[in-house]
Parts: sequence; C-alpha cells; structure tokens
Amino acid sequence: FTDRAQMRYDTTTTERYNTEHRIEGRLEYKPNANHSIMMRPSFRFQDYDNLSNASGKLFDTSRSIEDLINDYISGSDNKRWGYNISNSIIYRVRLGKPVRTRTTDIGGTISNTDRRTCTNISLFYTGLPEDLTKRKTVSDSKSYRVNGRIMYSEPISSYSQVNAQYRLSYNYSDEDQKVYDWLAMQGIYDTDPISDRSSVYNSGYLTQQVGPGFNWSKNRNAIT
Repeated sequence: FTDRAQMRYDTTTTERYNTEHRIEGRLEYKPNANHSIMMRPSFRFQDYDNLSNASGKLFDTSRSIEDLINDYISGSDNKRWGYNISNSIIYRVRLGKPVRTRTTDIGGTISNTDRRTCTNISLFYTGLPEDLTKRKTVSDSKSYRVNGRIMYSEPISSYSQVNAQYRLSYNYSDEDQKVYDWLAMQGIYDTDPISDRSSVYNSGYLTQQVGPGFNWSKNRNAIT
C-alpha cells in the first residue's frame, strides 16, 4: 500500500458562435363563404461552432518537492449547420350547417443537418514518449415527413360536435457517422473511416390512424 497524494491544475477556454434564422408565414384565402384555404410555410437555418481548448498538469505531492507526473493539451472544434423546411395546406368546406365541415390537411417537413468534430489530445508523461490522439468525426443526418388528414365534423348541439377522421403519415431518416484517424507521418486525416467507430443507419415507416372524435366548447372551456 502506498500513500500518494496528487494535485491537478486545469485551464479551459471555450468560444461559441451561433447564428439562427427563422421565417414563418400564414396565408389565407376564402373564395366564398363556404370554402377556405390556409397555408403555413416555415423555414429555419442554424450555423453553430464551438471551439474549446484545455490544458493541465498532474503533480505528485506526496513528497516535499512536487514531481510532475504528466501534462496534457487538448482541443476540439465542433461545427454544426442545418436547415428545416415545412409547410401545411388546410382546405375546409362548410356543408350546410355552420359546424358541419369537411377538412383536408396536407403537410410535409424536410430537414438536413451536418456535423463535424475534430479532437486533438496530447498527453505527455515524464520520461516517456508522447501519447497523441487526434480524430475527426463527420455526421450527416437527413429526414423528411409527409402527412395528410381528412376529417368530417357534424354538430350535435350548440356547443358540441362529433367527427370522424383519417390520418396518414410517412417518416424517413438517414444518419451516417464516420470517424477518421490522424496520420501523423502524412500530416492528413485518413481517407478510410474506423470501422468499429463508424455507423450507417436509415429507417422509414408508414403510420395510419382512423377513428371518431368529440369536441365540446363553451365560454372558453373546451373538452376534446
């Protein structure tokens, strides 16, 4: 058993840059009293960059004179940018009574995100060679969603109505992540990714829903 006290000194600096733009709209058109069309487009863009650097030293303080065990220097650059585009169109028709309506809703969303992370870790041991780890991670994510809905509403009183609706949606996502080692002799990153640290994933599924519904509202109180 050895009684050994250690002390570490760490210094960390971080810089973050974030830019985001968002545009949303709402357009309505009523050709007559019984027909209405509403469109709600949306666009969002984001650009994000996170820079961090750290350094530290580990000392053995069990003696009267502190002995340096190791020191390290690390840095990372995490960049991410992407966009999201969505839109929905709602077409509503009144069928005689004020609350008797047929609603058709069609919408969709497209998104794309790219991430790049570069890390550099150097660990120096006293009297031993340098231990260097430098890698780059590249991630690409894409997805889209298409959905539709048809709903028929029938009033049963002045404050309530029943409805029947059918919903259909399809979702797809594609996510790839590749990790590359740094080739110190060539001074570049390897063009072949590390197989056990890289992954490729994609999925797509269809969802359908059908069923009745009930709505009641009076004096700003509602039950659905």
